[in-house]
Amino acid sequence: MNEKGMTILEMMIVITILAVVVGAAITFLIFSNRQYSWIDTNARIQKELRGALQEMTIDIKEARMVCDGSVANKLILSLPNMDTNGAIIDYDTIVYEPSPTDTSNLRMTLTQGTGSSRHGWGKKIQSGNPSYWLLTVGLVNSGLIDSPSLFAYNDTPTTEISEVTVTLKSRRHASLGKYQEGMLSTNIRLRNKRE
Repeated sequence: MNEKGMTILEMMIVITILAVVVGAAITFLIFSNRQYSWIDTNARIQKELRGALQEMTIDIKEARMVCDGSVANKLILSLPNMDTNGAIIDYDTIVYEPSPTDTSNLRMTLTQGTGSSRHGWGKKIQSGNPSYWLLTVGLVNSGLIDSPSLFAYNDTPTTEISEVTVTLKSRRHASLGKYQEGMLSTNIRLRNKRE
């Protein structure tokens, strides 16, 4: 008898091979998704931290002075407010600090001087004078013992400070209970420092 068809043994071999191939494909897809999520989270963290550092660098370089250098997680800057002729008519004050309601959020407070046209950056969370702006979320160095402080200064007396080191460290959920951390740090000189 020459019947066409498969025996049970042949069927089991085919099912086993198919199960191995499908299992390998699913494992590959899960691993690829985890890797993509990990890389994507890292890229988002770095982009957000870089953007915050770029904007802070502009303000720090423009600052006339650091108003208080005694708090490691708070930076208070005095920036000149100029009229159309370039004359300084008043000063704006910018404060960078963790939000009081959620210390993992970095907030900017802008208090405008007379006739100021300066505006904040980031996500505006309150209008008026002062105005509040959310700069970045997920900070982990705004109060933890083992983390670097947000701001460090080159000299102890506030009047002597001419350089600020800004360190932003952020942590985000990547996938399946894993977290991705990113950290950027830079030294910035106050170009408009007045002795």
